[in-house]
Amino acid sequence: MVSNVAHAEGTWNPLASTPPTGVNASILLSDGTVLTDDGDGNCNRLTPDIHGSYINGTWTQLAKMNDDRLFLLPMIQEATHQRII
Repeated sequence: MVSNVAHAEGTWNPLASTPPTGVNASILLSDGTVLTDDGDGNCNRLTPDIHGSYINGTWTQLAKMNDDRLFLLPMIQEATHQRII
């Protein structure tokens, strides 16, 4: 029997710094940054360094969401816009 399941391999490396709040969910945005949410509406952005590495990237705390969400569900509206529903 042939399996149609793709397997990805790699290694995980710890980040050089920790986010300002916890991380429950994350989304890779089209500009290369990562949007995270801690499940209580606190959001952070991870911006890669000048070499494109997230390991030495910079965390920025963003404004809190009006409504808490357990999961982030991205809905791409246009080429570079995302809406969190």
